[in-house]
Amino acid sequence: MAVLTLKGVSKRFQGKLVVSDVTFQVEEGEVLALLGPSGCGKTTTLRMIAGLETPWKGEIWLDGRLVSAGGRSLIPPSARPVGMVFQDLALWPHITVQGHVEFPITKKLIRPARRKRVEEVLNKFRLEGYRHRYPHTLSGGQQQLVALARATASQPRILLMDEPLSNLDVTIKRAMYKEITRLHQELSITTLYVTHDHREAFLLAQRVAVMNGGKIEQIATPEGICRHPASEFVAEFIGV
Repeated sequence: MAVLTLKGVSKRFQGKLVVSDVTFQVEEGEVLALLGPSGCGKTTTLRMIAGLETPWKGEIWLDGRLVSAGGRSLIPPSARPVGMVFQDLALWPHITVQGHVEFPITKKLIRPARRKRVEEVLNKFRLEGYRHRYPHTLSGGQQQLVALARATASQPRILLMDEPLSNLDVTIKRAMYKEITRLHQELSITTLYVTHDHREAFLLAQRVAVMNGGKIEQIATPEGICRHPASEFVAEFIGV
């Protein structure tokens, strides 16, 4: 089962505790939004799951495997069953759309299978007509789709998304909400979605974990958080 589990995960930077005893679980096929203000530890938590940062203590389990424990990374990022969409998208300016999709599966599939998988992904993300284009020639929404296509091309068990829509205008955001929802319905991939926008979290996620000062203040459905905020901070942050 593609379940993501954090147990008592903490992280220090220069002696300062930036993530403190974070515990939660994302169920198979679920979208959980990690919601909170800038600097609360959301992205650091995401990077620890991906293996780009090492926890100071606690355990991280991915798809039934212990990947971090006791202050050590047990499995390198490249071997973790995750795909990640970064806030700045991290698209390479000299590589085409097709090249971005093909990159994560180059070493995993032989050429015929790789070609077939690339075609499947381009079709699913409606990027067939843009395969030979470079990122700077695409709109913001199209660039988002390329980043999503690359993150899911290797068929990861868990998808990590770090504020992927924060740099888009309102009109494109609305279109991307629909696109992300459609893709999740088709892929049914376990997803952790980081955002500072509570409206975005409530639209896209089945459950929301509200984070503040490196700690989880509340985990509940959007309706549960709106009706029964667990703290004054949660109430103020979502505007209740």
